[in-house]
Amino acid sequence: MVTARPSARTTVYTIGDFLADLDDLLNQLAADQPVHLVGNSFGGTLAFSYAAAHPDRSGSIVCIESEPATEIWATK
Repeated sequence: MVTARPSARTTVYTIGDFLADLDDLLNQLAADQPVHLVGNSFGGTLAFSYAAAHPDRSGSIVCIESEPATEIWATK
């Protein structure tokens, strides 16, 4: 998958955007069993969020210096 840099510097990405990207990556890799997610800082936040949204695709999570997203993250 090839992506291009957004043309505007005002582009805002949401956690949902990152989770959709991760889900798409797992689909392209044909991951047919639950995956083990490892994340540091914001990556851990995404791991928590992905596991909550897709418990059937998540085998475990390991997070370093992170926490689940707050409500404000989900709306910004």
